[in-house]
Amino acid sequence: MLRRALADAGLGDRVRVTSAGTGPWYGGGPAHKLTQQVLADNGYATDHVAHQIDAAELATVDLVLAADSGHVTALRRMNGRNGRPADRIVLFRSFDPDASHHDLPDPWGGPESEYVEVYRMVNAALPGIVAEVRRQLG
Repeated sequence: MLRRALADAGLGDRVRVTSAGTGPWYGGGPAHKLTQQVLADNGYATDHVAHQIDAAELATVDLVLAADSGHVTALRRMNGRNGRPADRIVLFRSFDPDASHHDLPDPWGGPESEYVEVYRMVNAALPGIVAEVRRQLG
């Protein structure tokens, strides 16, 4: 979703977007079937393959979008002493000015409606993320 938003904003060729988890769960596997369904229903590709971020990959990232505060903690711990600022690790939903809280819930195991709600939350944060990327690119 972020790749498309950045491409639509004319920034797609200037930014690399990747997605990774903080733990080894489901590594090498596809997105959950309901995630795939919601994405496909909204015209997005569903060919995602899960992988776990490590310290070396994290050191190459300029803006790290974490799903929840637990992920922020894990990522900042992993960030350690690589010389990169910890404040580049932020909550994804912090870019949604209308969000009442900034943790993105994990719909895993819930009904389709929860996956649709997370899709809506992600979509609502995209304009703010695009604006921040644009600001960082100058």
